Amino acid sequence: MTGFDLTKEITYEDLRERLEDLSLQGSCCMRYGGYQIIPGQNETKITAWQCNMADVQNFDVRLPTVISLTLDGEDRIRSIELKENFKGSQGMICSRTYLDRKLKELYQGRVFSSQEKVFQDQYLSCCRHTYELMYGAVNLLEHCRRNGQDREIIWMQEITRAFHRDHGLDCEDRIELNGKMIRTRILIENLQGNIQYNAGGKVVSARNIRIQGLEEKEGVWYPIRDAVELNAESYLQYTRKLMKAVSPFWLSSGRRLGVRMKFYFSQIWGPTFFGILSQALGLVIFNNNYAYFQHCIYGMQRSEDGKPFCIGVSDDLDDVMANFPDFQLSDI
Repeated sequence: MTGFDLTKEITYEDLRERLEDLSLQGSCCMRYGGYQIIPGQNETKITAWQCNMADVQNFDVRLPTVISLTLDGEDRIRSIELKENFKGSQGMICSRTYLDRKLKELYQGRVFSSQEKVFQDQYLSCCRHTYELMYGAVNLLEHCRRNGQDREIIWMQEITRAFHRDHGLDCEDRIELNGKMIRTRILIENLQGNIQYNAGGKVVSARNIRIQGLEEKEGVWYPIRDAVELNAESYLQYTRKLMKAVSPFWLSSGRRLGVRMKFYFSQIWGPTFFGILSQALGLVIFNNNYAYFQHCIYGMQRSEDGKPFCIGVSDDLDDVMANFPDFQLSDI
């Protein structure tokens, strides 16, 4: 899929170079994510990554996140690090120093289990990227253990690309799990003039948006279910209806891979796909303008009353200190 062999142990330098070589291949935005887990009796090594890319005014923006972990023989996290190539979508305020410290404070010494609150709470790590990677990694390992697939190298990689077509967006997802590969497409149509944003970057109205999912079988695309039409008159209604609409495509992807439960390590899991789609919509509707692209992410990562869910969407230093009091000036 990406020319990256995950059946052999990778190094951080290998991965960093691979992420730098990624190409949009005609898409307006994409995400490449993956995991490699090397189990051992006394030590388990985990590498988790994602890299968001976008075509912004003919310039490729690349935003990688890589986390490395080591577990001891009792599945306690012995070490954890957010690697130095981290780049958040909002610039300097997405402080790698601060977010790395949060990971260490939250996870080091904890049991690597999806039942632990630190894995379940999407806001504790103060960054959507690190939350998704940690939650995905723990659920991937537990899935493989349930299915007796944890004796050798565990690996998964997925690439999700959004293409701007005349009819709207064509989102293509290709995922490989321990050597098995499947493809899924999600079509988001009838966008022109039918989506309205407020000043805070949130979608507050959507009309007649057509959503269709397709699965590939032997080179032919088949509908997963009948197309649905999304209509919403508020941001909350929009998010709920969108995630409900794409949920069958995510579940279908999991079934085809043999994942019957807790398929939270996929990029078309509703909350994760919502983030990818929000970026693609921002680029398409606002003609690849980076300021609007960032503003759409800003709207997605703030509550209805304006509180930031992640540190990157803070308005200024006062906003940072009010909502993230453990932030230090030296973190900038």
